[in-house]
Amino acid sequence: MTSTFAVHADRLDVVVAAEMAGLDRSTVLDTIERLDAAVAAIDGQGFTSTPFGPQSAVAEAIGLDSAELWVKDETGNVSGSHKGRHLFGVALGLALTETQPE
Repeated sequence: MTSTFAVHADRLDVVVAAEMAGLDRSTVLDTIERLDAAVAAIDGQGFTSTPFGPQSAVAEAIGLDSAELWVKDETGNVSGSHKGRHLFGVALGLALTETQPE
């Protein structure tokens, strides 16, 4: 399975910086996949896309009867929240720094 970090690598500042420093895309993607596999070995899953959509029952429960409320559900993700994504970005930055070409 391909990590969402690999799918969206172009959007990550740490990837852009690593490539500007001379790392090639395949090295960057290999690093992402290696780290994601390590996370999956501990958590039972790597990073995947999480659902994002309208939640009318939640909107009604908080009094937004006529409004459309969209919710991104990160509870099925690594660590059960968005925090794992942030930490993965830090780990990726450190790993790419260690892989910089001479």
